Amino acid sequence: MEQSELISIIVTFFGLLCFAGVFTLLYLSYRKSTVTQIETGKRDIDLIDAAIKEKDPKVTRRRKAFAVARTVLFVLFLVIMIPVLLISVIGRFTREPVFDRGILVVASGSMSERNPANTYLDTAGLYDQFDTYDIIVIQKVKDAEELSQYDVIAFRDNKGTTIIHRIREVISVGDGSPGGVRFVTRGDSNNSDDYYRPNLNDVIGVYTGHRARTVGIFVMFLQSIPGIITIVALIYCLFMVDNISRKIEKAEQARIDQLMGVIEDLSEVKDLRAEYLEIIYYKGYEYHFNEKGFVKKSEVPAGEQTTEPNEMLKIIDDGASRLSKIIPIQTRIKDEKK
Repeated sequence: MEQSELISIIVTFFGLLCFAGVFTLLYLSYRKSTVTQIETGKRDIDLIDAAIKEKDPKVTRRRKAFAVARTVLFVLFLVIMIPVLLISVIGRFTREPVFDRGILVVASGSMSERNPANTYLDTAGLYDQFDTYDIIVIQKVKDAEELSQYDVIAFRDNKGTTIIHRIREVISVGDGSPGGVRFVTRGDSNNSDDYYRPNLNDVIGVYTGHRARTVGIFVMFLQSIPGIITIVALIYCLFMVDNISRKIEKAEQARIDQLMGVIEDLSEVKDLRAEYLEIIYYKGYEYHFNEKGFVKKSEVPAGEQTTEPNEMLKIIDDGASRLSKIIPIQTRIKDEKK
């Protein structure tokens, strides 16, 4: 692995790690804020409106259809992406087909044209060329007899580089090569044979004649280290979104059930209005706030004061204590004199 590639991998991993971390923090913050609004009654009107609409059979069917579609798409994405991830990882490190048949991305144009010097292409009627970034399907071979002159094979040379070229000649050798043969190969666009003559052990597979044009760019990215990291990050983010969405939906349903326990007949609900009130008790005074901001300040009668001089008590109420509990939050304030 070259230094530049290693640096690219490290930068990509660090960048996606930061993205996943920021995404997680933002989404957890969003969940906490949303659940708090639901539990304190700030979204009661919206929830009641949704509950009223749920009484409409069309809305119910549409909501169920959306939920099913979302689940199906999520599962379908995982069904597609997880195998792609596994195949990409295996392909990255083994560079061989996972099964008897596999795919390879064409990384050069050595088989894209018919060089006039290669007269055998016209003589044998060989018109199965392919372009850079095409995906080709290859078949594993177990015996040298399965290969013959003019087959297109994918093989590794003595430097470990994957090459996809045509067999121009099969030659018998006595160097102990499997099958006793080596293959003389040449790219259709080239006018000379390859310097390395592969044997059966070097052959990855033989071209089946099936290909997909251009989409190899995407596959090459998925088989790269940055691509693999990206898939993992994407799967993680989708799991995070689905998990947090379900928690928000659970909080909404719990609040709706609580509201419906008080409002007996939704069909009689008219001109529904919700008030949000926040009162802060501090040093003998009440500070009143609503959803628009500060409302008023008033002194608490001496006999009714419930806080210590340096204690702040905030009480959040949705304006309808019948529907929800008052939520107290206490925070100690440090005495500046201390």
